[in-house]
Amino acid sequence: MKYFAILRRRGLTLVELLVTVAITGILLAVAVPSMNDFLARQRLDAHVNELISDLAQLRVQTIGKQSSTFHIRLQIKSNPLNRCYVAYRTDGASDPGCSCERPPGSACSASSPGAEWKVVQIPEHHGITLSSNTQDGLIYYTPETNNFSPPQYRMTMTSARLGALQLSASGGGAIGVCSVGVKITGYPLCPA
Repeated sequence: MKYFAILRRRGLTLVELLVTVAITGILLAVAVPSMNDFLARQRLDAHVNELISDLAQLRVQTIGKQSSTFHIRLQIKSNPLNRCYVAYRTDGASDPGCSCERPPGSACSASSPGAEWKVVQIPEHHGITLSSNTQDGLIYYTPETNNFSPPQYRMTMTSARLGALQLSASGGGAIGVCSVGVKITGYPLCPA
């Protein structure tokens, strides 16, 4: 008789199942926001590091080039549809009509073949916007002075979840990064 009683009791009771579901729900409620913050941080770090690398590469591209025939520009756009930037070459006298809003490979007009260097388009779901302290979002690297123009150029990448990081290009072409307003771990606060 005991043998048959043991065989019948193989499943879970409703109370055991409800306790398991409740504990799982509590664990998920704690873990999901942390995971979202982690993903937002990784995305922001990746885009900031890519931009730093691109600005450094812009400098390298100009080494040994005649400044009258070779300028590099970085143009940013940030609107509800596009969060992007394009790096392109120009002779300084004409504008190749580049826009990061067009797909990579066709960002510059057909009349300027070879002008496009790189297009970066940040997906909307990353929650990152771009802004700069210049009206047109342009930054130039001038090889003869080894400086970015305009002086004290600032570009801000803002994460909807974390806050903003500001990149600044200063004399000698150095790139600095700081957090604006709210401290983001790993980055110093920007001076007031």
